[in-house]
Amino acid sequence: MRDLVIVLPGITGSVLAHTAGTNSPVDIWAPSGEALWQGLKSLGDSVQRLKVPAHDPRHTPPTTDFTATRVVKTFHGVFGLGKIDGYTALTDLITDQFIVTPGRLDNEVPANFFEFPYDWRLSNRHSAARLRDFVNTRLTRWRTAASGAPDARIILLAHSMGGLLARYYLEVLDGWRDCRALVTFGTPYRGAVNAINFIANGYKQSFLDLTAVLRSCPAIYELLPIYRAVSENGRWRRVAEGTLPMAVADYVTAASEFHQSIKQAVDSHLNDAEYLQNRYRILPFVGVSQPTLQSARFDGSTMRASADCPDWIDESLAGGDGTVPRVSATPIEISDDYRETFFAERHASLQSNGYALDDVRERIKQLQSNGTREIMSAWRAGTRPAISLGLDDLYLPGESVLLYASVIGGRVPGLIATIESGAAETTEKQFVATGSGWSLRLEGLSPGLYRVRVSSTSGGDAQPMPVRDVFEIAGS
Repeated sequence: MRDLVIVLPGITGSVLAHTAGTNSPVDIWAPSGEALWQGLKSLGDSVQRLKVPAHDPRHTPPTTDFTATRVVKTFHGVFGLGKIDGYTALTDLITDQFIVTPGRLDNEVPANFFEFPYDWRLSNRHSAARLRDFVNTRLTRWRTAASGAPDARIILLAHSMGGLLARYYLEVLDGWRDCRALVTFGTPYRGAVNAINFIANGYKQSFLDLTAVLRSCPAIYELLPIYRAVSENGRWRRVAEGTLPMAVADYVTAASEFHQSIKQAVDSHLNDAEYLQNRYRILPFVGVSQPTLQSARFDGSTMRASADCPDWIDESLAGGDGTVPRVSATPIEISDDYRETFFAERHASLQSNGYALDDVRERIKQLQSNGTREIMSAWRAGTRPAISLGLDDLYLPGESVLLYASVIGGRVPGLIATIESGAAETTEKQFVATGSGWSLRLEGLSPGLYRVRVSSTSGGDAQPMPVRDVFEIAGS
């Protein structure tokens, strides 16, 4: 690996440590182990410290006593906004498959593989500026090191909101000059309706309520859809063009301007000959075929999110990865370039999907090669059906866990769920056919984290790829 590779986590994917009045930082946001609910509950009142002081997100944020110290490796996220099943598989892809020198943030040894934690509460403008300064220092050090490469550039591997941070750095802050490729997994380039629903309605108020804290975070607002996703009085409008209940209005406006600044920078760069000749590759990995919030309806007081696609969008583009709509996971300027790689996978597991990582490995190998322009070959792609899986993030103790699934683009003789608990106990359960697809009801599960893998009961190349996700049973 001659290039410098940086992993950018999504929202909530960095440990936030409190530094005031202590000799060493004390972790406040650091979900760990095999249960997100227990991790969140253990924070207690300390989680309220994460509330961000009111400020203008367009400018330098106020100084706080928090610092981002490392990437969260295990199951993390916020129920109702998005959950992530860790980054270990993604980082192992680089360290196991390529000869790299892993680096640490706290030393100056030349290295070409880093994980980049950041304060995910703040506007991505601020985090992008930190990334720029980090790259300027570390890339120069690697280029001039005896073990480095003078022609090295950066490859960014970004999950979810990490891709928005990357885009602002690359386009608005001119980081494109040093970048070879941006690989994104489920990045909401055009936002996600989940953010509308979370800000307006919160999530299961009977549980530890992070809603008030997250409504104070400018980055949450940068996840709002920038397309006409809200129906009001029979017309489709953008979030910034009307009312969003419980939102900080100035943050909604600033978030819209954040996305507009990226678009304006891209439009300007597309008229720049140097940019066109040396532009980085954008490789979006997009989750499809999963039930995903697509729109919202506002009646003047209440905002209701829905899986119904806005009627002005071709319904063949409906769905997504369960968090990010399919239509959002591609940058605007390459909408008609067909560069995406599509997988029937859920948002929490897209960055660790084995098929996706196999693809990423080969693409990076291609980027590190001397070129294949003179080699001619033919390639054929087959088609296979896809499994669409629906489930909730979190369940009450004693509540039934209902999994519902359908098969798109084909037929299967049956579906089976492989369920793994935090104690590494694995069971298999058969789905039952219904009039509209397949369902499976799970009863009596103990509190804790569960991973579920849904696959066809028969194998072969014509069968759909398995789909995976995580859920949790709350409890003491």
